[in-house]
Amino acid sequence: MWLVSTLVLTLEAALAVVLIVLFGDVRGTGTGAGAGPDTGGGGFGIVFGVVLLPLLLGVVMVPPAVVSAALVVPSVLLGERFAGRAGGPPLVWQLLLTAVAAGLVIEPFGNWRECLVGWAGLSVAALIARRARPGERYALRVFLWGLFVVVAVLVFGGLGEATGLIGD
Repeated sequence: MWLVSTLVLTLEAALAVVLIVLFGDVRGTGTGAGAGPDTGGGGFGIVFGVVLLPLLLGVVMVPPAVVSAALVVPSVLLGERFAGRAGGPPLVWQLLLTAVAAGLVIEPFGNWRECLVGWAGLSVAALIARRARPGERYALRVFLWGLFVVVAVLVFGGLGEATGLIGD
């Protein structure tokens, strides 16, 4: 369950990066509106990224793993336990607990919109991870379908931007 929720959170982050690459920073600071001209990077960035890819992957996987272990997995397990004791479907308890977890963690640092986005991300991870059981190849299926979605968004978004259907 922990592996599946970590994969889901990582794939959500990858999808967010792809959307930022395609559409730029929507807040107006960065590659979006009002940004200066791109001067290029000299070509060493891609080589540097490929050489350090295993290290970067390890660094990138730490925050989703911590969030998964601290918020998503306890929400799923406590939701099942509350459903057994108090009644009701486990799904309702799990979504309620992910909303409470997102509110407790994000609200001190942001506003209600960021809390809502955090709850959406955590609830997707909880909804997908709740079906994971030991001994299944569920994590592999989640990874492959998630990777397919990220690549499809990148390809079709790039095609839409290249043909002028998407963008400025």
